[in-house]
Amino acid sequence: MKKITSIFFLLIMIISSNLCFAQNKYGTFMVNSKGNINGKIPDSLLFVMDKFSTGSILLKNGTQQTGKLNIVTYNQKIWFINEKGDTLVMSNNDDVTMLIAQNTIFKRIRNNFVNIISQDGDYSFGIIKTLEIKDPPKTAAYGGTSETSSVTEISTLTNGSGNIYQLNPTHHAPYTLSIEPVLLKKNSMYFPSKKIFLKVFKKNKEEISNYLKNNKTDFEDAHQVMKLYQYSVSLEK
Repeated sequence: MKKITSIFFLLIMIISSNLCFAQNKYGTFMVNSKGNINGKIPDSLLFVMDKFSTGSILLKNGTQQTGKLNIVTYNQKIWFINEKGDTLVMSNNDDVTMLIAQNTIFKRIRNNFVNIISQDGDYSFGIIKTLEIKDPPKTAAYGGTSETSSVTEISTLTNGSGNIYQLNPTHHAPYTLSIEPVLLKKNSMYFPSKKIFLKVFKKNKEEISNYLKNNKTDFEDAHQVMKLYQYSVSLEK
């Protein structure tokens, strides 16, 4: 562990500028035997990032941990790959305030990791990638460490215990992979709507109302919400 002394000076440099948001995705994946659900979900659905990457985790106590990591979509937990190649689940997610990997910042707010797309003073715009599995998973005890058979949940990077999920065997499990836009003001998070934008940017309610009259906005579409966010922030300057 080491104290963070200059991490926030880097934030403005690594806010993601990629505005090519994925759309919500629907489908099924096959569960053909009893076992760990993690071994059945394709990686493109299971993880927030496209691969495990070296990154940093900032904790509430002001310390920093580094490792090869990713975020799981269906429970918003951090997974690590240790030096032995085992996949480990970080159990103390409640202590995490931020994750930085792949030149991207993820702020942990209300049990979600928010991918910060744009940050403007007290305001930020981000997205949350989540997987909902329609067939409710069952909880089972486990003690292994392999990603496709079981995963060890830990409070440090070396030991601990926890739970995994199981689905009923031999069926197609429907899923929804959602990309949810969110609006942040300081440490408060809002799911966008007309009412929310008028509340957060109340000094410019009239201008925002006129924008919405002239620009039909789907508040579940990250592209459209981003445009409204950029306009609203520009009025604050």
